[in-house]
Amino acid sequence: PSYRGLPDEYIRPKCSGRNELCDEVLNDHWFSVPTGSEEGFKASLKNQYEENLFACEDKRHELDLVIELNNSTIQALIPIVKQLA
Repeated sequence: PSYRGLPDEYIRPKCSGRNELCDEVLNDHWFSVPTGSEEGFKASLKNQYEENLFACEDKRHELDLVIELNNSTIQALIPIVKQLA
């Protein structure tokens, strides 16, 4: 898989219950982007229902990324709108 860094402006959700060790070892800066080369997993699919489930999960994940990107954009634009008003 290919990894991409989250932009510095991205507002990361707060996580309760973290300690110093968690802050040191957990990843809050990188996310995995499938490259389409995950053929090993696709070969293990057994039937059309599993294939459809995988496709649905993939589309939901992509939609979630788009929603979060739009939310981040809105949050970045709010101060600009307030400044212009």
